[in-house]
Amino acid sequence: MKKVLILLLWLLPSCSVVILAQTQRIAGTVVVGDGQPAVGAAIVVKGTNIGAVTNVDGKFVIAEAPASAQQLVVYHVGMERKEVAVAPNVYIQLQPVEKGFSWNVKAGVSLFSFRRPDGLDERTGFSAGVGAEYNFSRHWAIQSGLMVTSKGATAEYDGYSPLSSSTEPISYKAKIAPIYLDIPILAAFKMDVSNHVKFVINIGPYLAVGMGGKYELTNKGGHKGESHNPFKSYSSLAEAKNKDALLKRFDIGVQGGIGFEIWKHYLVNASFQHGFMEPVKGGTLYAGDTEKHYPIGGILTVGYRF
Repeated sequence: MKKVLILLLWLLPSCSVVILAQTQRIAGTVVVGDGQPAVGAAIVVKGTNIGAVTNVDGKFVIAEAPASAQQLVVYHVGMERKEVAVAPNVYIQLQPVEKGFSWNVKAGVSLFSFRRPDGLDERTGFSAGVGAEYNFSRHWAIQSGLMVTSKGATAEYDGYSPLSSSTEPISYKAKIAPIYLDIPILAAFKMDVSNHVKFVINIGPYLAVGMGGKYELTNKGGHKGESHNPFKSYSSLAEAKNKDALLKRFDIGVQGGIGFEIWKHYLVNASFQHGFMEPVKGGTLYAGDTEKHYPIGGILTVGYRF
């Protein structure tokens, strides 16, 4: 009996060491986006019901977490759920749940041309308007808006002027400057770069509606011909008012872009557009022009979200 008692006394410390080795102590601090303590946040060892609640200083202690624990899950009212790796002393910063709907204003510059094998020169213009966004989560959103954008192209060539009844070929420079109302519908993915900066990628279709602008010819001598709205007829004949317009009024295409959201309110975005429809009625800008044209270009904007 004495030997049994001695054996038990010898094994007891060993068993205590084994039991202690199967648990770990996890402590840390939880704060919200602006660095203030997150009072009453719940911290749970992932896959268990073992956890703790933060005190008035945002601190917590899980005295006996499983030794195999690798992730903590943090919950707090009005904040995004967050998972973090287990560490002896962990610092956790929570971000507010993104509101569902927001709107913004944007303005910037555009650079467009009509793509074709032998090319046309790019034309610099403007882009401005209002945007709307709905966030499904912290990372996914759908974006749209109404953007007034100047597009078009410039070119120098020898040919027959569509603004003149003359049959004599002339050398001139053409400036095609249509203004469209763009309506994009974009899927957006957002990635945190830092606590206050997000990187954004978006892509989707757009519809463009021609609103106005001008089509202007300048001969080699510098004399400018009369300007015309490219979406309206340049003919004085009533029966030609619709069919003689230089450009088609509607276009559809694809738009993609990258950008940054800074402090939730400030927006910077670079977009690319490629139209799918031939914009020129009849497919030709001048006599002998047999190539297909498609609007293609980029837009750089800055904006503010309300």
